Parts: sequence; structure tokens; C-alpha cells
Amino acid sequence: MHQVDILKLSTLSLVEKLKIIQFGFDNALAIFEQHKSINPKAKMLFIMPENTFSARGELSHYSVQDAAFIFNYFLNLSQKYTDVIILPGSIKRYKQSTSENDAEAISATKLTGQWFHEVLDLHGKTLTPSFNERMSRLSIKNERRLLLQNTAFLACNGKIVFIDKKVPYKELVTDREKRDGVFQFGVTENEVNIEGLNFGVEICCDNDFGLLASHASLPIDVHILISATIPTFTDAIACHKDGLYIHCDASPSENSIVIKFEDGKGIELKPALKAQEYGLMAFEVDLTELKYQEKKTALTNIEREDITFFKRKSIKY
Repeated sequence: MHQVDILKLSTLSLVEKLKIIQFGFDNALAIFEQHKSINPKAKMLFIMPENTFSARGELSHYSVQDAAFIFNYFLNLSQKYTDVIILPGSIKRYKQSTSENDAEAISATKLTGQWFHEVLDLHGKTLTPSFNERMSRLSIKNERRLLLQNTAFLACNGKIVFIDKKVPYKELVTDREKRDGVFQFGVTENEVNIEGLNFGVEICCDNDFGLLASHASLPIDVHILISATIPTFTDAIACHKDGLYIHCDASPSENSIVIKFEDGKGIELKPALKAQEYGLMAFEVDLTELKYQEKKTALTNIEREDITFFKRKSIKY
């Protein structure tokens, strides 16, 4: 895990930001290479918190062009270092209103957005704007409208996977975003298979609703939560009992890596002290022990319309 000051990072230019991240990556790689000399089959997982890529100014979100530049940067890095899995936090990005983009946002709101509003309604809570108001706004042509997304991305061996945040929380930050912005609910899958291991990735309060734990279609070997500020909820951990849970938060005190679960409890690993000199938290885990061993048919994929959220609240909306 690369621990950085997210607020300070957001004030820097994109080039300066990437230099700091690259410095952390290079130091992590140096530690990894020492370990790999002992275990040639070792892999490195490089993780950063939510909102690593957020901006300061009129918008806290990056343009489509800037986002593509960031994605390509880490895609190229993964091609160079094929033994490394890179999850450099999430990027806040925006798209301008077009007929095609608006139609996509309406579809996403009908799917994920409607569920979220219904869950809040069950608890007597409301989200502004309401579901109907969101749909109404999106149906009206507005050339100033900005469609805002919060997207985690995972690069490995020249391939990249995107995981969009489903549940909005403090996504609209600036005056311009509050006036013209609409959060686009994520509809991407939260699961990806890498070299035989099933990874499940969540962004912040998606985990607060037990999103992955409630609809994972396969046994999760590695559950990764990246967040800005959220504690660990044991009932929302989605990996199987022999799996690995990783929480990378903007606050170092919330970070944790847990294995070997039994009755909701697990063994929390301690980071290597040497890595902390570089703002890193390094852990060593035997990947061969993580793969789901029980011989049974994989769980059936659950249709999107049937997904239900855990009835638990810790964040006040």
C-alpha cells in the first residue's frame, strides 16, 4: 500500500502527482525484487486509496482526456512489470452531456440508482436529488451538465479493468459540480479473475452497503476495499474463510490486511517496518493458500434486478 496525503496530492498538477506515485511504486518494486530473489514466483500488488486522482479548481473531477492519459500510464507500467498488479486508487472523472452519454446515465440510474434510493427509503432517509428528480434532470437537455463518475482501475500485464463506484457520497464537491453535476451510478462488475485468483474490488461506501458480499457470483479469494475514510465492517467482508481481505484507506489507522477467517474473525498481518520509511505498508502473503479449495459448483450469477443491499447504515446521508 502506498500511503499519501490525498488532500495534498489533489493540489498538485497531474505530472507532479504521477511523479510522487512513481516514486512510491519504484520503492515498492525495490522491496519486491529483494523478495523475488528468494521466491521467483512472487507477485506484487500495489494499492492506493480512493480519490488518489482528484483535482482542485472548478472541478474535482478529471476530463475524459486526462483520464485516458492516466489509464495509459499505468497500462504501460503493467506491461513493463508483468509480475505486478497495480490498483492506484480511484479517479474522479467527468463526461460532458451528449445524447449518448445521457442515455447511458439514465440506464445506470434505472439500474443501480433505483436500488440505492429504495434502500434509503426503507430507513426513512433521502438522497438529494431524489430518484424521480434525477431521472427528470437527465431527461432534460442541458449542455452544461456534467456526468460524474468515481472509478477504480486495476492494471496487470498490459490489461486494465474498471470498477465504477455504485453508491454516491460527497461526490459533488465544487460549486460547479453542485450546480451542473450528476453522479453516474456504476454498473460495472466488481469481480475480476487474475491468474486463477478471484479478486473483488469495492470503493468506500459500496462496502458500507455490503455490495460485494451480497452479490458475488464466485468465491472471492482477495477482497480489496479502497476508501477515503471508512472503517472495516466484518459483516461486509466478501472473501471466503481462507481468503485475503485488504483495506487501503486514506487514513493509515484504518488500513488492514486480514487472513484466515473463522466466526467473523481473522488474523491481522503486521506490515514490514522497512517499507514504512518510504510511505509504504508492505505485507507478505502466500498466494497458494488463498485459492478457494472446496469442490463445488460456482454460485449462479445473480441478475442485476435481484441485487439487494445489506440493511445497515454507518454513514449519514
